[in-house]
Amino acid sequence: MKKLLVFVFIVALLGSCSKKGCNDPLAKNYDSSVKKDDGTCLYSILGDWELQTYILNGDDLTSTLSYYIVHLYSDSSYLTEQLTAVDSIYINSRGTFTLNDSHTEFSYENTEINYNDGNGWNPAIVTTTYSVNALTYETLNMSLISTDVPNVSSVEVIMSKI
Repeated sequence: MKKLLVFVFIVALLGSCSKKGCNDPLAKNYDSSVKKDDGTCLYSILGDWELQTYILNGDDLTSTLSYYIVHLYSDSSYLTEQLTAVDSIYINSRGTFTLNDSHTEFSYENTEINYNDGNGWNPAIVTTTYSVNALTYETLNMSLISTDVPNVSSVEVIMSKI
């Protein structure tokens, strides 16, 4: 009888434990059997992102751009479109990017830039790595880890998926 009671207790205890993981169907690691979301959801970075906040070396430069959009493609390439607010210069850049498996580090290598001044695409090699503070289905928040751009010591970027 004691063994039966212990067995019933163990079964009841195990049955009451809720499975943890990601229960957001928009996440890449969605698990429909998860009862309680534990904050481990991983979201795709692919798609089109619009700049919301751009802080460079402590200065909020968001208002200096009329718009800034990044297109991240499945072949790990990207294209940016930006229009400066003051002098209305339209600039494109392109290159490649990586996002690590745990979605904590985003790196990109800019390979070309086009100032749309009739000179076409020109080489512009820049490598930058960001710490991903948050990546959800709708928001990307990053802080600079390293860059080979001179005089850049800190960058904070917040983007929204469009």
